[in-house]
Amino acid sequence: IAGQVPGLGDAVTENYEFLSDDSKEAIALVNLDTLGGEIRAVTFKSSANTPVANLNNSRTKFQIYPNPAYDIAKIDISGFDRGQYIIKIFDLTGKLIHQKPVTVREDVTIPIEVLAFEKGTYLCSLVDRDGKTLIAKRLMVVKP
Repeated sequence: IAGQVPGLGDAVTENYEFLSDDSKEAIALVNLDTLGGEIRAVTFKSSANTPVANLNNSRTKFQIYPNPAYDIAKIDISGFDRGQYIIKIFDLTGKLIHQKPVTVREDVTIPIEVLAFEKGTYLCSLVDRDGKTLIAKRLMVVKP
């Protein structure tokens, strides 16, 4: 859905359910801002809703490239307050696959080695020192 929606205006979201291979039950629900392409919240079967902070600030950037990635994904972080953060990468079952502490003093590019990751889709998030997820993006890993 794009553009104006009667009664909803421009704030349109979509929900995606990720199903388990075995029982075909929802194991993850992703709420996505359709117009901005940002993940708003992720709910895993075994956990409560994980809200993503509203960062409608044009100065912040959290970009993953190349995406899809094969060996190394790079994450550009800029415009965030100086401080300690953690990059967390989850598979679609909600399992934490990788985490890396990051000190942000200015614009920074963080390499993440993904060779050991299975082929698939992951959620990559930036978490502040209070444990609040500030932003989350999709990371695709491919294998030859």
